[in-house]
Amino acid sequence: MPYAPRYLCDEGQAEWRRITGVLIELGLYTEVDRTALAMYCQAFGHWVEAERELQATGGSMMELGKGALLMNPWARVAETWFDRLRKMLAEFGLSPAQRSRVAAAAQPEQLSLAEMLFHGVDEG
Repeated sequence: MPYAPRYLCDEGQAEWRRITGVLIELGLYTEVDRTALAMYCQAFGHWVEAERELQATGGSMMELGKGALLMNPWARVAETWFDRLRKMLAEFGLSPAQRSRVAAAAQPEQLSLAEMLFHGVDEG
C-alpha cells in the first residue's frame, strides 16, 4: 500500500489510508494516480474540517440579533469542497452514476515460475 503524502492534512491522510486499499483492490489505482488521489484526499480533509466548523458555529444559519439571520460562511466553504469532492469521485468511478463508466485496467496474466523459466524451451 503506498504511503500517504506527508503534506496531506490529518483527515486527508486518514482518507488516503481508507480509500487507497479499496482502489487497489478494484484495480482503479496505479502510481500515476498518486497526485489525483492526493488531491481528492486533501479536498476530503478540507470538507470534513469545514463541516466541523459549520457544526461548531451553529449550523448553516447564524442569528445576528433581532431575528436577523445570515448564512454561516462555513456553509459556503463546506459546499465548495463538497462540489470539488463530487467531481473528483467521478474521476475514480466512486459515485454510483460514474461507477459503470470506469473500467479498471486489465491485469497482465501472471506466469508461474516454471512458465517464466522454461518459456520458449522446446519440449522435443
